[in-house]
Amino acid sequence: MTFSLMLPLVLSGWLSLGRHGRLICDEQQKVLWHNDQLAQFLSATRAFRIDRDLITITGKKEQTAFQDFIRSGNADIVLWLKDENDRPLWALQIQRIMTPGVPTCFGIRFAQTDDFLAADFRHFETFFNLTKQEALICRRKLEGKTVQDIVEIEGKSFDTVRFHIRNIYRKVGVSSREELFANLRLFLFN
Repeated sequence: MTFSLMLPLVLSGWLSLGRHGRLICDEQQKVLWHNDQLAQFLSATRAFRIDRDLITITGKKEQTAFQDFIRSGNADIVLWLKDENDRPLWALQIQRIMTPGVPTCFGIRFAQTDDFLAADFRHFETFFNLTKQEALICRRKLEGKTVQDIVEIEGKSFDTVRFHIRNIYRKVGVSSREELFANLRLFLFN
């Protein structure tokens, strides 16, 4: 049985979960499988396209983050697709799907920001796959605490706190404290 024929059998559970759109791609960003919501998603945004079965994210920063994720072997990430006013409209949760006997592929779950903020995503630490320490430091950052404050409160070293902050940035898909605040406050206050 070829890989493309095995794919629906092996990954059908992942594809059918929930009402959000999902697709699976390989390391070359070629779409291997998708659920029925893909057409609706593609018609609603210009920030994500599929041309000859290849995924293209029009935002340069987001496309680079996606390609870096594929190459790096890092944990799951979230990318925000924004409108022309730089407001997040879509959230893409991207995860590595590793199944014995099947080449590594990547699952993408896409949801409109309003849906993304629904009850099943209220706990950002679960969605962004943050460790307990990362979630704790993230909450402290949202409380307005500085690295120095967190070091004193939590009894951690500067290097440890900075290491966790870098991991949080990578997992949430941001590059600055301001972007982190904007993205995570959506979860806490909406």
